[in-house]
Order: sequence, then C-alpha cells, then structure tokens
Amino acid sequence: MNYLFILIVGFFLISAGKSNAQFRLESLIRSDASFFTTDPLGNIYIAEEGNVIKIDQPTEKKKYFSNPMYGNFQFIDSSDPLNIMAFSADLGIIVFLDKNLVEKESFSVYKDSFSDKPELVCNSRLEGFWVYYPEKWQFFRINRKKQVLTSTISMNKLEYDFFKPCFMIETSSRLFVSDYENGIFVFDLFGGFLFKIPLKNVCTFQVKGNHIIYFTKKHLCLYDFFLHQERLFLLTEDEIGMGRLNHPYLYILTKQGIKKYFTNIGLF
Repeated sequence: MNYLFILIVGFFLISAGKSNAQFRLESLIRSDASFFTTDPLGNIYIAEEGNVIKIDQPTEKKKYFSNPMYGNFQFIDSSDPLNIMAFSADLGIIVFLDKNLVEKESFSVYKDSFSDKPELVCNSRLEGFWVYYPEKWQFFRINRKKQVLTSTISMNKLEYDFFKPCFMIETSSRLFVSDYENGIFVFDLFGGFLFKIPLKNVCTFQVKGNHIIYFTKKHLCLYDFFLHQERLFLLTEDEIGMGRLNHPYLYILTKQGIKKYFTNIGLF
C-alpha cells in the first residue's frame, strides 16, 4: 500500500513538473492594478489608482490617462485598440480613448439620461456600447447619442437562474455575460438570448473560437463550450488574481504585479 501511494504521489509530481516547464517567466511589471487587460496586438492596459496605463509591446513604453472628474476606473475594454473604453462604475462615466490614451469622448450613463446606476459596460463593434442596469435586469446597447438601439429581455424572466453578472464582453458577433453563480449567458447583437454555457465560478474570461479562457488561483483553463470539454494547465503561481492569453504569451496578475510568461503549449 505504501509503495502504491509513493508511485501515485510521484506521478502527480512529475505531471506538475511537466506542466510548469511549459511556461517560462519573461518579465514582471510592478503594479497595484485593480484590473488589467490586453489588446489583440499584445499591448497591456492597467487600471490603477485613477489612471489608465498602456504598456506598449515589445518596447514596454508607458502612456497614461487620468482625469480627477472621472474618479477611479474599474474596467477597461481594449478589444478595439483604436477605440479603448474605460469605465468609472462609481460615477457611471464611460470614456473612449485613442491608441495614445488621448480622450476622444465621454458619456454619463447615470443621472444624465438614465436614472439607474449601471453595473457593467463593454464596447460594441457594431455600434455604441453595452450597459447593464441591475434595477431593470436588462442589457442595453446604446449609441454615442445616448439612444437605446436594442436591449435584452428582463433577465429574471429567463428560464435559467440569473443573479448578479460580474463581467461581459462582445466578441465574435455575440455578447458574453458571466454570472459567477450561474454560468455564462450568450446573446446576439440584437439582444436575443442564444444559450447558456454551464461554466460557474468564472468572472473575467476571454473567448477564442469555441473556447472560454479563464484562470483559477493556480490554473489556466480552456473550456470548449461546443464539446463541453475542459483542459487545465497547472501554473507556478498560487494566488492568480486574473490573467490574459495572447499566445504565445501569458499575462498573470499576482501580488507582485503582472507577470509575463512565454508558453510553447498547443492550446487549440
């Protein structure tokens, strides 16, 4: 029995070592970031103490944006590198920035034209941006003239349980919304509900093809929502706050800052 136990433990140690060897630490960006993301070009965007910081890759030169009137930014959507969205949830202000973090436009989505306080926003490549108003239980796509273009049905009328969304992003002509307790809900660009991905305990994520990419405290996870299959990769970190995958690079938020890893694994 003891011999069998040693063999089993040895197998898992070897497996973990192989997994960790697939990731090589490249650099560390010291930061107290509350949120970070990347764009399709690999540039990094950080929300930190009222600032939006862009770190150009591969030069690592930094650009900054801040405005005391906007308060702190809790969210950045850089899916369009020429039209970067920063969101101050406390004040309900959305700011659009160009590639140099120069302000292009700003919008109030609270107390100006809309009485409810928004909880989530994200950019839309079709037109305008998405906003979630919890008092209405609905997601609205709004244009730059603050006109509502389309909306979802009230989420409390869906056949699925829905409680409190924590993240959303528009990609691949669909809106993906994560409810930590109930899964990821998917809509078309006109607000029509399509399907639910039964992936719970996930907040921030990426979508690449049929895969949801997300991180636990120790793992990079790839979930194929068509085949309902999942692959997990053990990382050397113990307390991952959030992460991003821009293959072949992996960006992980830790207590020390944002760590950049090179990976040679075949992901899809």
